[in-house]
Amino acid sequence: MAGAALHLLVDAPLEVGAAVKAECNDTLMLGEVCHCRPDAGHYAVGVKLEHALLHTTELARLAARLLEGMPPDAAPAQRRDASELNPPAKP
Repeated sequence: MAGAALHLLVDAPLEVGAAVKAECNDTLMLGEVCHCRPDAGHYAVGVKLEHALLHTTELARLAARLLEGMPPDAAPAQRRDASELNPPAKP
């Protein structure tokens, strides 16, 4: 993400160098505050973006399926109950 930046208008000042997490629509962005200036009763903040994660809703669904032991492409109706995932030990 070379050169990617985010410009925010916030109510309270942020310290230069502070880590920032911003979420917008279906994207999670992580960055560092590079400047913070007063602006008409608010603060204009520039954030140098380090990472962006797209399609977070779909990733959350995939993670839930993986944690349930389902193949990633399985339909929700194919979910198995917990007894199938961890059958009781045989004596």
